[in-house]
Amino acid sequence: MKNLHIWLLVALVIAGGAFMACKSDKKKTTEPTATASADTTMEPSDTPSASDGGNGDAPSLDDLVSNVGSKTVKATYTFSGTGATGEETFTLYSRPPDSRVDLTSGGSTSIFISAGGTDYICDDGSQTCSVSPIPLGSTLPFLALVTDPQALSGAVGSDLDHSTETIAGQDADCYSASAAGATSEVCFNDDGILVRLHASVGGSDFTMEATSASSTVSDADLEPPYPVE
Repeated sequence: MKNLHIWLLVALVIAGGAFMACKSDKKKTTEPTATASADTTMEPSDTPSASDGGNGDAPSLDDLVSNVGSKTVKATYTFSGTGATGEETFTLYSRPPDSRVDLTSGGSTSIFISAGGTDYICDDGSQTCSVSPIPLGSTLPFLALVTDPQALSGAVGSDLDHSTETIAGQDADCYSASAAGATSEVCFNDDGILVRLHASVGGSDFTMEATSASSTVSDADLEPPYPVE
């Protein structure tokens, strides 16, 4: 499980690098739009227009990203990329301020819960839980990819290409950019849940995609599933 944590942390760096490379190139090529006043300029909107590949009615990416940390989410993600030996999965339960992650790797599952002011680590093999002295965010730094707006803020820019796709059986709005040898894409479903993140930069790539996503998290989902020792 340790190697999986390290790989996911590297993925966070890859994603950030790709987003910043694309954003930097957009800043170089996008000119501000003049208003009726010769002394006033307006920054381009982050909501894609028809000329950007969107339909002009796409949700604001700024809003979607800023709301990531406030959403109630139950979603299972697969992730793969450079350095991985195969496809791995994790399930996120988030009902702010409480959250849980079931992380599966190599046929075993570890469960991390932060609820009611207490953090737990549970082992699927021994079917026991223990109180963790380390906060969930420190144990799983990659959790920021799906719960922290700051971790995704590098993807917010202007002139992003917009498309619609079906992901996890649901409609999703996707925003992508390609520049300076880097590509990035983020997709959100109609409930504002992140359902895909892809980044590629410097010969490394990372893809995380939901196989299921809902806005329902029960009290039982946030309770330790095994006795606490």
